[in-house]
Amino acid sequence: MNLNAQELQAVEHAKAELVNESATFFAPVSSDVLDELLGQYQARKRSIEQLAEALLGEEFRTAMSYFLEASEIRGGHYLSLSSLANVDAALAVLDASYWSKALALTDVLDCMPQSRRDEWNKAIADRKTVPFTEDAVRPTIADLLASRHKYFCERVDGIFRGLSGTHATNEPQGFSKRMILNYVLSDGYPNHSRAGLINDLRSVIATFMGRPGLKHYETGNLLRRLAEGREWGEWHDVDGGAVRIRIYRGFGTAHLEINPEVAYRLNNVLASLYPMAIPAKFRSRPKRCSVLIGRKTSTCSRAPASAAWLACCLSTGPRASRSRAWGAMFCARAAPRAQGGLYRMGGRSARSR
Repeated sequence: MNLNAQELQAVEHAKAELVNESATFFAPVSSDVLDELLGQYQARKRSIEQLAEALLGEEFRTAMSYFLEASEIRGGHYLSLSSLANVDAALAVLDASYWSKALALTDVLDCMPQSRRDEWNKAIADRKTVPFTEDAVRPTIADLLASRHKYFCERVDGIFRGLSGTHATNEPQGFSKRMILNYVLSDGYPNHSRAGLINDLRSVIATFMGRPGLKHYETGNLLRRLAEGREWGEWHDVDGGAVRIRIYRGFGTAHLEINPEVAYRLNNVLASLYPMAIPAKFRSRPKRCSVLIGRKTSTCSRAPASAAWLACCLSTGPRASRSRAWGAMFCARAAPRAQGGLYRMGGRSARSR
């Protein structure tokens, strides 16, 4: 069954239409959004240094020792004045906090592959970032913004590398319409890194379709709702049917289904990274879906991957799903004639009802 339409309105109302492969996908970013942030950082840094200087000065050192001793009596933990007024430790927290804010000002986190997001998240959580100085911030952010096209390829590569190696459904030579990721859930809750791979896949497909990419946390929220609803093993359409997903509780696996046209586009990206590794079969555009009405054959659309084409190719479920595909492929006048015909994909025919 599908997710609640009201809860996932933005997901279910998305259009499933592929755009030209040469389209530009990234919105322009203001070149001076960091000025205010750098000013705030310098003010906070001065406050930290001034407070530490005051606490460690002769005027307040003795008085502060009484506060610390009183705190020890109440809490049972000894805290020295030197550790409390550790400027380097406080500035490390400040640096990490402002690097996080700087990344949030742009769309780079949403464009990054999950592996790079993991690196940044770990550095910020461990407070191992470089000082938040103008000489460091501006070149770093500029480089991240300029690397967004490179990140697109890295995302596709990361998705493929993240597929389960123990499931025969996953093709070792490239993407196919079905794929499985394991350990997406841990103890019933989304694994941040594994959910991020699915988020990358959805964002890449959105890019193919000319839609804005997802925020990096959206798929984690989606998986959490599915897990809370205990809808194990049930297919759910997301992003207007561009992706289908079902999850299993045991090993926390996620089964995904995409359109063959999308798999072809993903494999072309892989082939640009590894020209000799992707077989020609995986780099060939799939045959278009066609419908037989009487003795005539009608294609779903002139476009290589229209919404109707996607709907037809994704309709592998019960009769109700196929009926929706028919509605997408034909106008109201043609639909009654189509219902008694045959649909054919890749040269193989089957009864439509």
